[in-house]
Amino acid sequence: MAGSESTTKNHALITNGKLELLLKVVFWVVPFIFAAGVWYSSSTATSAAVSKNEKSIERLSDDWMSHTRAVAHPVTKTKLDVIEQDVMEIKVEQKAIRAEQTRSSINLSAICQATGADCR
Repeated sequence: MAGSESTTKNHALITNGKLELLLKVVFWVVPFIFAAGVWYSSSTATSAAVSKNEKSIERLSDDWMSHTRAVAHPVTKTKLDVIEQDVMEIKVEQKAIRAEQTRSSINLSAICQATGADCR
């Protein structure tokens, strides 16, 4: 009986030892499994977001290219033509004003020289 009792105790120790080892393995492996799941989920979500952003960027790029190639809208073109015409009229008026100012300056200089006045 003594041998049978000792075998049962040894069997219990071995079983407890195996159980302890199994618990240690589970304790260390489970966090790695969760970490792998989190990494997979994160990389999948990131990949989907990148794909969505790439499509959005391509669409915006296409829109920009078609916008830069397009001729101005008819209303805008008409407004630009009117503004251009106004600018040309302003340039002509400024040229006339400068000519008048030059003529006035020459006349004033001649008057100052003729009268001997100190015109500063």
